[in-house]
Amino acid sequence: MRCASLFAGQRVLGTRYKGCGFYEAIEKDLAFGIMRSHFHLGYPKGVYCCTSCTLVVYPVLALNAVRHFDGPELAKTVRALITAKAWRFSKPGNATLLAWSLGNDQRRNQSHA
Repeated sequence: MRCASLFAGQRVLGTRYKGCGFYEAIEKDLAFGIMRSHFHLGYPKGVYCCTSCTLVVYPVLALNAVRHFDGPELAKTVRALITAKAWRFSKPGNATLLAWSLGNDQRRNQSHA
């Protein structure tokens, strides 16, 4: 829900959602979860608790919707893990979720062309 809220806020309001207490609380909670995964659990930077959650976080990072991070750089790291079938992406996961997550990346690239 956190990712969906940030994703929707970024898509609908652009950067105007920043500064709103509602979105800032969601953004902070998501950022702490991502940092906790890296610093406390030793997961690669940018990933969340599991493959599914990481795939949901990926478009949010790629959109740079979390101000506390260099989202596009973390998105590249996550994309490299997916491509290399590293970390927990070594086993086949939810193909629909993977297509959705990476499909959003492809739509962003098309809109910037």
